[in-house]
Amino acid sequence: MLMKSHLRSLVCRLLALPSMALLVGGMLPPGAVATELTTPAIVAQTADIQTTAEQLVDALAAGDIESAREFLNPVVKKDWSESAMRQNWQDVLAMTGAFQNRLSSRVENEVVIVTAQFENQTNDILVIFDESGQVIGFDVPEMN
Repeated sequence: MLMKSHLRSLVCRLLALPSMALLVGGMLPPGAVATELTTPAIVAQTADIQTTAEQLVDALAAGDIESAREFLNPVVKKDWSESAMRQNWQDVLAMTGAFQNRLSSRVENEVVIVTAQFENQTNDILVIFDESGQVIGFDVPEMN
């Protein structure tokens, strides 16, 4: 698994975020790398990964971690236990307040940015995909 600092660097590079952006709860499987969307097959996946990201966020918001795990890459699913994923989501809620609703989503390379309204703030949930369109992690940039 890549360390959080490598994940932060990867996501910041993909999204052109400040290099010091802090991400929580993320993970990538061994050997995961970011690539640009250049082939027609990958470009065609854009709508699919956007829908998948929205469904993942909806499952997390409903507290249905078991359903949320169905979107995970098999390597990630094996390495990221249900209890760890639940704790990651609880950490997000502790920072943001209760989830209220999804506001929008957009695709940036292999990351879908789902903007959501929480009790205390509006925040982005970054859902990170592998080249086959499976989820390899999610993160929420910390709000200052």
